[in-house]
Amino acid sequence: MKRCWKITKARATDTKTGKVDEYLRKDFESCVGYESVDWAEGDEAHCTHKFRLLDDDRIVYVEGVCAPGVDFEPLDYYGVNMGCTMIQFYEGPKRGWVTL
Repeated sequence: MKRCWKITKARATDTKTGKVDEYLRKDFESCVGYESVDWAEGDEAHCTHKFRLLDDDRIVYVEGVCAPGVDFEPLDYYGVNMGCTMIQFYEGPKRGWVTL
């Protein structure tokens, strides 16, 4: 199975307060559409999982979708350049966002 992923939303949201930094969010809008090197048209159907990239202060910079089995790839490819240090995956309403 492909390990494809794509950044779909700019956030700049503080996970502690829920506040959005609009200035920072606008900076990250340019990241929307970044994708894995093996992304192809139609891959959306395989991307059933959600991920988000955060910095040390737990500010969510961007969110995206990915295929099962993706782990650090989005963080390795783009997150470090944005200042992100962690990746989280959404594991349903009971577990919520889980840091890898």
